[in-house]
Amino acid sequence: MIIVVSIALIFALAFLSASLYANIQYRKTAATATVRYEKSRNRVLQLFENSPDAILIVEKDGRITAANLNAGELLNTDLDLLLKKHISDLVPDDRREALRKKMGEWFLGRQARWETAVQSNEQHLIDVEFMPCLQQVDEKYHLEIHVRDIRVRKDAENKIHAARQMAEDALDMANRARQDAEISSREKSEFLAAMSRDLRIPLHNIVGAGQLLNDGQPIADQREYLQIIQGSSQHLLKVFNHVLDIAKIESGQMETLSENFNVRELCFLLEDRFRPDAAHKGLYLECTCKDNVPKYLTGDPVMIEHVLENLLGNAFSFTESGSVRLTVECRSIGRAGASIYFEVADTGVGISADKQQRIFEKFIYSGEFAKSQPDEAGLGLAISKRQVELMGGILGVNSQSGQGSTFYFNLLMPVAEQGRKAEPHEIADPFRLYRKGLRILLAEDNRLNRKVAEDLLTKAGCRVDTVENGRDAALQVRKADYDAVLMDCEMPVMDGFEGTLKIRKMPAPYCDLPVIALTANAMKDDIEKCTAAGMTAYLSKPISRRRLIEVLNLHVLQA
Repeated sequence: MIIVVSIALIFALAFLSASLYANIQYRKTAATATVRYEKSRNRVLQLFENSPDAILIVEKDGRITAANLNAGELLNTDLDLLLKKHISDLVPDDRREALRKKMGEWFLGRQARWETAVQSNEQHLIDVEFMPCLQQVDEKYHLEIHVRDIRVRKDAENKIHAARQMAEDALDMANRARQDAEISSREKSEFLAAMSRDLRIPLHNIVGAGQLLNDGQPIADQREYLQIIQGSSQHLLKVFNHVLDIAKIESGQMETLSENFNVRELCFLLEDRFRPDAAHKGLYLECTCKDNVPKYLTGDPVMIEHVLENLLGNAFSFTESGSVRLTVECRSIGRAGASIYFEVADTGVGISADKQQRIFEKFIYSGEFAKSQPDEAGLGLAISKRQVELMGGILGVNSQSGQGSTFYFNLLMPVAEQGRKAEPHEIADPFRLYRKGLRILLAEDNRLNRKVAEDLLTKAGCRVDTVENGRDAALQVRKADYDAVLMDCEMPVMDGFEGTLKIRKMPAPYCDLPVIALTANAMKDDIEKCTAAGMTAYLSKPISRRRLIEVLNLHVLQA
């Protein structure tokens, strides 16, 4: 019995010891868990308080149950007061309905961000972003809303938007300015074309009639008056062409050609052209092309001729005694081409050093002599400078007052194997047709223009038939064996462009007939229209006898 009691007591003591040990272990585990919980809680609280965002804990009914210090600072309000507010109290009246809808979405788990504004304690609006996070505690849901201050970002966005708007406005202004410039350029071109047409037609009649009268053996007084008429009309035409050239350059309508040409023939032509001026003023004229210049070059012979003609004309204008010399020489030849040097020197009045830079400006007179020559326009040098630059050169001057002037420029041009297909047989007599009895069809609606052109052609040795529009010209070419057609561009019933197109659609030999445009317009677009219509060449009114014969010699012989 004693043994049984002792065993029971031993088991009781063992159980008690195990229970005490288990209790001690439980307390240790509980203490450890409590420490961990406190640490975790403290970390959460630290994250809550130290978050850069304002944080609000909001119940489903909208009550604010917790907030961190940043929330109070953002709204500039005490936390105790903040915890007594409803979430809708923080936003302006006009945004409360939107907030109510957002709250409904957020509690359904649609946790999309929302940009809005909140009111501070001073009723200032602050741009913020709500970033909701749905939390569950003790089977109860609430929202943890991070409220981020986005004023800096909004300010940057506003500045970017303003800058973008300014850029778009500037682009719109630039586009409007470009459109206005295009309209202005188009209107300017149309005005110049109209002015060209309206002035060239009467000039054509004056110049042509003067040439025809001069051929009629006038008496001395009449010859003197005719010389005044012809000189004045030529000067007026020169000034008018200068104005058009300036307009072409400024509007970008002047382009360079690229064709093979003979520089020596150009020198001979210029010498022949200015020989009467030299004889009239008693000046010595010399046009020299050195032996080292290649026979054929590739460039713009028309523009080079124009520049040299301007420089020679200027030299004769301001030289009363001595000489005018044109010199062309080759400075070097390389893979890129030949470096050709052009020089026009005179023994005239010269130009003082302080005025040499200004002579290339528009409307500036060249030389002291210009003071006594108020009718000399100062456009030629400005145009020549721009034309030389278009060809890749620079126009310069060396001069001293009272000791003459030397104008020069250098052009790099490829060396060509041969010249153009057809060249004039002789340069000595530019007023002679090299084939007499040419049969020409003249299409011109203006009676005076038709009379002048017909008489010029007749006195040059041509047989002339006339019609008054492009339709009649297209019908007439089949009725006779014509050598060329001179076609006015602007005519009633059918203009010269359409008339030329009809001729080009005919069977041979009619379709190959040279058609030379007679145009009172000289702008780039008009020349392109002539080319597009299939015209062989063009003559700008007023038509000089020399130019008329040059074109007929070239293109009729080539045909």
